[in-house]
Amino acid sequence: KGEGMNVLFLNPPFGFRRPEGLDAPMGIMYLAAALKAEGHDCRLVDHAWERQDDWSRWESALAEAPDVVLVNTQIRFTCETEEALRRLRARNPACPAMAFGPQSSTEAPRLLALGFRACVVGEPEKVVAEVLRNAGALGNLTMRPGLATSTDPAPEPAPRVAVDDLPFPDWALADYGRYIRATHNAVFMASRGF
Repeated sequence: KGEGMNVLFLNPPFGFRRPEGLDAPMGIMYLAAALKAEGHDCRLVDHAWERQDDWSRWESALAEAPDVVLVNTQIRFTCETEEALRRLRARNPACPAMAFGPQSSTEAPRLLALGFRACVVGEPEKVVAEVLRNAGALGNLTMRPGLATSTDPAPEPAPRVAVDDLPFPDWALADYGRYIRATHNAVFMASRGF
């Protein structure tokens, strides 16, 4: 472990239920690359490949006591996000959890009510890096654009991030080849912002 935090990402178990097939977690891969550039250690539980009721990889990762958990949230899969958070709270109630992704941008108050410490509204790379740099384990959150908290559940969106200014996605974080083999196509860019 370096000087940074031990960051655990979760891609919830929603992929196999998508009618259009599985999408590689490009947003997570971009965010992990940005956080690694800041000195953080990043791991991913890509639950899209697991059976819906098999949380063993998530439980094993939580047993390693991450400093912070970042969950990629999707609107159609709130039950899976809630189950992941319930399991985190049962194992480590003090570990802060932060949401990002489409649901975080559009339903931050709902996710905060579930127990997330913060939700990113908009593009996460700069917001999450700044939060981890300035607030440690999300203990002392200050109001800023793009960061929904219990004291500011409806902030202004995060400033747009120029994709050219981001590090290349962390291709080693996920088994990207597995997505290509499963879908016979490849996603090269994440959706950005709203």
